[in-house]
Amino acid sequence: MIGWTTVNSREDATTLSTALLEKGLAVCAQIEGPVTSIYKWEGKLAEDQEYRIIVKFLENKALPIKTWIENNHPYTTPQWIATRAADASKAYLRWAHEC
Repeated sequence: MIGWTTVNSREDATTLSTALLEKGLAVCAQIEGPVTSIYKWEGKLAEDQEYRIIVKFLENKALPIKTWIENNHPYTTPQWIATRAADASKAYLRWAHEC
């Protein structure tokens, strides 16, 4: 599976990513950014620079990782979007299961 979230600093992105791997919830986390996010918050248009974290994890970790993100993310309302990977190489999946 692949999930996405954003945070407002590279330090927060590194902290979250490292914790997800140390807790065995994810097999890989990639940090991109900064990216510009434009969104509505409390009825007003907002624009911020954020760092996107792309998280790769096994399906049996979907609920634990979602719960962990909700409880440990620095945002009040964190983005967490996850999807099943439609196709992955056998070698990559073998590596993910070994992690």
